[in-house]
Amino acid sequence: MGGALLSESVTGILIPVAAVIGIGFALLQWVLVSRVKVGPDSSQTVFFTNFTLGMLKMGQLYVLTGAEGEICSNFSIANSSSSSYQQIIESIVGHEEERSRSSQFT
Repeated sequence: MGGALLSESVTGILIPVAAVIGIGFALLQWVLVSRVKVGPDSSQTVFFTNFTLGMLKMGQLYVLTGAEGEICSNFSIANSSSSSYQQIIESIVGHEEERSRSSQFT
């Protein structure tokens, strides 16, 4: 077959270095996650309630096809000409933001 992409000696160095970097990131993540405080409102009931609401919201979504659909060039932002998309997202997210704002002050 073809030649090796990297020589054996370079591979012998890169693999352990990558492993050490990966272990370092895992340890950093473990330290950061261990600092998270679990509050009294983070019970299973709250989780399952929010999970259920999320599933119901996802059930309200539908796929636009043909002339109704859009092609996204950047999936992290909505297309600028997509007013119907913005209305759908604002109707779902807007209610959630209002609820979270009101619960923060109570």
